[in-house]
Amino acid sequence: MRDYPGEYNVFKELSEDKKRDYVRTNWPKLVIRVDDKVLEDLNKQIHPLMAGTFTQEGMSEIVSDFLPLFDAAIKNESGYHVLMTELSINTPDKSIADRVRLYLHSYLEMYESMFSAQVDFLVLLMIRNDKRFYRFTHGKRKFKDLARLSDVTNEPMGHKLYFLRNEGLSSIADACDRDLRIAVAHSKYQVSNDGILTYYSKSGRKQVALNIQTLDELHRRLVLASAYVNKSMQSFYAPRLNQLLMALPEPERDLAAKDLRTVMGDPPPGES
Repeated sequence: MRDYPGEYNVFKELSEDKKRDYVRTNWPKLVIRVDDKVLEDLNKQIHPLMAGTFTQEGMSEIVSDFLPLFDAAIKNESGYHVLMTELSINTPDKSIADRVRLYLHSYLEMYESMFSAQVDFLVLLMIRNDKRFYRFTHGKRKFKDLARLSDVTNEPMGHKLYFLRNEGLSSIADACDRDLRIAVAHSKYQVSNDGILTYYSKSGRKQVALNIQTLDELHRRLVLASAYVNKSMQSFYAPRLNQLLMALPEPERDLAAKDLRTVMGDPPPGES
């Protein structure tokens, strides 16, 4: 939408209900293109995990627990995108320092919403496939039982990323910069007038200085990793959409159908 100001001008005049419908309809178009070979490799890793949880209980958990997380993340990301579009259109002469600050908060929004929900999803998939969760503390692995989604959600992000990295999903775990996220979340950074971002790297125990080009690359890396997980989920669940819905009690199916299609995509022709 940022590239089509005319479309944005139409969007901002819509009622709240119609804005939500617009987001639901156009969300798949906002997901960036991915490399088919990389996606194929990721599918080989996580589709068996999805298949291993495709039971009545597992489907119910996906629809009742994860669907609200992903649906909220999509709405938040889209809402933030609209806000940034409005700022870009109304203030075209922003300084480079202001552009860096916008990038930082866009990074934080992506990290804390969609990417975080996807990490929780992948961790719980592994747990449901009999892989016991472990932390890495004081140079040793320490196992910890996580029974429910709330247990996974409350687990520190660093432990979850370590777990995914060591279980073969480094392409996802290494896509984020935790030090950058911490610096932005706690406002422990500085931006110079010429757009140089400086923050302290806890893991590297040193000051880090980034220009806007490097920051853009970090942002793209995070968005791309999220897009790969999203595409992989869609390719597995979209053909099985009706089976997911059947896991719900009948009164809840119609209410969930629209949200489920927003998150998982539409089923192929003949399977809707």
